[in-house]
Amino acid sequence: MNRCKCCQKEYTQQSAYEKHELVCSFVNENAELPSYATLVKIVRELSLKNQRLERKVDEMQKTWRRHKISIHEWLNEPEQEHLIPNYSFSELIKRIEINSEKHMTHLLERNTKVHQTILLILDDNYTSPKNTPLPIYKHKSNFYRYDANEENQTSGAWTLLERKDYERFLNQVHVKLVTELFEWRKKNEQQIDQNDKLSTAYNKAMIKLMNYRV
Repeated sequence: MNRCKCCQKEYTQQSAYEKHELVCSFVNENAELPSYATLVKIVRELSLKNQRLERKVDEMQKTWRRHKISIHEWLNEPEQEHLIPNYSFSELIKRIEINSEKHMTHLLERNTKVHQTILLILDDNYTSPKNTPLPIYKHKSNFYRYDANEENQTSGAWTLLERKDYERFLNQVHVKLVTELFEWRKKNEQQIDQNDKLSTAYNKAMIKLMNYRV
């Protein structure tokens, strides 16, 4: 058994022991400064170790990529049962509610963009207890939708949400927003007619909505 004088680590093979002691004595603060020839050996040994380490890292990354589970598969695993909603993605639009005071006030603000108001509406609804868990799941740039089985809600499945379907959903939210603005106009008709500033804000908001495209 060979034991390193610096760290007391033991080696059964003489070659492994010599390589270790060469490097260990170099990094040990109490060791004498090595000669030029020894430094060359140390650099060569460290270079070989680094190459071996890089190869191992590459192999680990390849193995991870081969066995990496997709988000789609992960969502449909039994362990993710807590993410399963009791309704389908197609029903989500029916559950989206617009807060007349909060969301209309936001839309009427001068520098507010339509998409910012839509995001506010979605954020408020997505965090609502009656809507969670959501039948929509976002991972990076992709969205996934949950479609429940009509006979058994828990036997549904997650699938990739196509861009055209998500755009259709956003357009439906937009239609709800336009409808709500009309309703808000009816409720506040007298106040709007008597207030030029409010009337201007309403007209600009309606123009923004009419010009909006997903």
